[in-house]
Amino acid sequence: YRTTDYTEAVTDVDVVFDSSSEGERALHVLKPGGTLVSIMEHWNTELAARIENEGRRFAGISVEPDYASLEAIATLIDAGRIRPHVSATLPLE
Repeated sequence: YRTTDYTEAVTDVDVVFDSSSEGERALHVLKPGGTLVSIMEHWNTELAARIENEGRRFAGISVEPDYASLEAIATLIDAGRIRPHVSATLPLE
């Protein structure tokens, strides 16, 4: 990714996951009906409208920490009420 410009290397991509505020550039590689998923420009309604006007889809996602919920989950884990279900254990090698 540091030596090749992806907008020159690929075309007709189904999905671009944008984690670097390059939503505008990603638009050029999406095929019609393709989707841009952005964690950086999730709030950019102008970009979303432009993408959708060009026959593509836009999904902006954002996650905010919710400390109260995390503490509640930790309490359930400590109490043994949440347990992982391990179906297999594999060796490192």
